[in-house]
Amino acid sequence: MMDENTKLYIKNHLNDDVFQLALDNKRTDIDIQLALRQISGYQILKRKVPAWTEFDNLLYPVHLSLEQCSSENTAKFKAKVITDLFSDKEYTLLDMTCGFGVDAYYISQNASSAILIEKDKELSEITRHNFEFFNRHAEVINCDAEEFLKTNSNKYDIVFIDPARRGKNGEKVVLLENCTPNISLLIPEIKKITNYLAIKLSPMFDIKQLLSQLHCVKSIYSIGVDNECKEIFVIIDFCTTDSNTKIVAVNISESDNEISIMQSDFFEEASIESVYPSDFGKYLYEPYASFLKSGLYKTIANRYDANKIDVNSHLYTSNEIIKNFPGRKFEIVDIVEFNKKEAKQFFKKYEKANITVRNFPITADNLRNNYKVKNGGDNYVFATTIFPSKRVLINCKKI
Repeated sequence: MMDENTKLYIKNHLNDDVFQLALDNKRTDIDIQLALRQISGYQILKRKVPAWTEFDNLLYPVHLSLEQCSSENTAKFKAKVITDLFSDKEYTLLDMTCGFGVDAYYISQNASSAILIEKDKELSEITRHNFEFFNRHAEVINCDAEEFLKTNSNKYDIVFIDPARRGKNGEKVVLLENCTPNISLLIPEIKKITNYLAIKLSPMFDIKQLLSQLHCVKSIYSIGVDNECKEIFVIIDFCTTDSNTKIVAVNISESDNEISIMQSDFFEEASIESVYPSDFGKYLYEPYASFLKSGLYKTIANRYDANKIDVNSHLYTSNEIIKNFPGRKFEIVDIVEFNKKEAKQFFKKYEKANITVRNFPITADNLRNNYKVKNGGDNYVFATTIFPSKRVLINCKKI
């Protein structure tokens, strides 16, 4: 239990610098470690899940659990994907790795019942406490996923799992078999209790590799927020006979909550013949990170009537502005072939620039250092390769 002095201290310092509070604090009438964790947790949650900061009595876990939890926007999107699976009808949910419960909170909004599994005892108690304040009907069980499956005989409309993606030494892992729990081993048991399995994974996972490892994949979502790819979300339908997996690229803009979505599949991607421009267009486009992560490079060009500049560069061009292109848009100011003489003259004109490298043998940092270019300003320089295998520097103005 938290005493009243500690509660008041937290309330009075919610927006203060946590490190400075730790250095300055000399009070003995409060639980300072608990207070600092609550203040730090509130500040992280205000950034990631602002809706939850309206609740005054939430408890916060250790820093790592908060940093690894989903953001409000991505959790809401995943919840909508699952709700659409059931055509807005209620469903029963089993979350096998609920953690702090952000995904479970949103996914369970349309659930008739929710079972939340968390193997860490303290975290399960925190989540149970918080869900009572949310007035959300959910049973939180302190158990690991493997043990639960051994004793469970109930069936669920959908099972959700967000495995830990860290190795024994804290390193990031990008293979299903290295996750905790090991999804590859769990799937045969999960298949016995549900028709649908939803898996949240890191953006470091390769979509084509996932498709080679998993069966009955209905759809894979590459989800980004403000041009940063945040996660891969997989929906498995154990009853499907369709081998044509839907690939969906998503970018959520936090400033206006606008969502850009493109849906396709690798059959369509393979069927498209790329067209490379004989003359470079007036405009250059860089797709959102989540669109690039989807691997639908030719589909992007086809859907938005743009030309790829080369096979592996994944930048696009056009003569007319494409207002709805899913990514950053630029007007081309200058373009030169990359060689020692041209590059030196080019960067003399643009001594301050934002440099991006795409399909180019030199890093952005090395270009800055070699040509004494300061970072920032209104110039956007792309060092890239255009068809046919010609290396260039392109200076643009952002639209």
